[in-house]
Amino acid sequence: MEMNTGILRDVYADKYGFNITDLTVAAMIKAYLQSMQVEVVPEELRKIVSPEMRALRGCSVKERKMEVEQWRGIDRDAFATLIDDARTAATISAMEWKAQPGEKLLERTIAFMRDDLFPALDGKNYVESMPVEMAEFITDCWLTVA
Repeated sequence: MEMNTGILRDVYADKYGFNITDLTVAAMIKAYLQSMQVEVVPEELRKIVSPEMRALRGCSVKERKMEVEQWRGIDRDAFATLIDDARTAATISAMEWKAQPGEKLLERTIAFMRDDLFPALDGKNYVESMPVEMAEFITDCWLTVA
């Protein structure tokens, strides 16, 4: 079975105006989804994104200039589970991450994720206070693979 490393290539986490923590969570989710088999990703996202949003294939939330109420159909429990699964996978991977000598920013980023973000990140708590842009991000991920 083929891995989907390119399937979400058109979804860029840095285009949503996230703060550093939310940007890291979005990148972690994207990396986790890209580590899955191609045919599994749509099924995973189908658990999260409402049926109404599934009818919007072919455009991103921002491109459609949608009102918040139109896309709030995110299953928060399913999204929390995805975040927790992504965190677990990232935590395991982070044990192997190493910065090259002289890459201080990368070194600090890896340390922040490994020591501060991952241990404190809880999917259920995160989705209760996530920014609306995170719902846009996960919806755009679905629209890309649907």
